[in-house]
Amino acid sequence: MPYICTYQGEPIITAFHAISGGTTESAAVAWGTEVPYLVSVDSAEDLKISGSSSTLQFTAEELSARLSQSFPEVDLSGEPSGWITITEKSEIGTVLWLTAGKTAFSISGTDFAVCLNLPSQRFTVTYEEDSEIFVFSVKGSGHQVGMSQFGANAMAQEGKTFQEILAHYFTGTTIQHL
Repeated sequence: MPYICTYQGEPIITAFHAISGGTTESAAVAWGTEVPYLVSVDSAEDLKISGSSSTLQFTAEELSARLSQSFPEVDLSGEPSGWITITEKSEIGTVLWLTAGKTAFSISGTDFAVCLNLPSQRFTVTYEEDSEIFVFSVKGSGHQVGMSQFGANAMAQEGKTFQEILAHYFTGTTIQHL
C-alpha cells in the first residue's frame, strides 16, 4: 500500500541532499523561506561516513581567476591574505555572506560556493602565506536542507524504520496511507 508524508494533512516538500556534515540546515536559512518541517536537525550519522568533509585548495592566482570571472567587480589587488572575509554564518556554520577584495564586495555564500565548485556552502577558509594557497575546509555536500541521504542510510543500517527516518528529518510530519 502506498504512503505519503504530510504536514498538517498536506503533502510535504521532500527536500534531500547528499550529506549534511553532522547537522542539517533549515529552509529559512538556506532558502529564505520558513518551512515548519524543514528545520535544522542532528545528523551525526553523517560524520561516520568518509566524505562528510573535504578540503579544496586554490592558489592565489587560481582564486583570483575564478572570482574575477564570476564577479568582475571584485578588486583583488593587494595582499591575498585580505581577499576573503566571512561576514555572516548560520548557527551550524553555513556561510551566508562574505566579502571579497579590496572594496569588500559582498557575495552570498551560495554564489561563492558555486563559483569555486565547493560541495556545500558550509566552509571555512584559511590562507597559507608561505605557499600562497587558500584552503577551504568544507562540511557536507548539497544544500543540506531536509533529509541527508547518507544519514538516512546510516539510520536504516542501525535498524530504524522509514517512518522513524522521515519523522527525524521532517519534523512534525506524519505518514499516511493513500
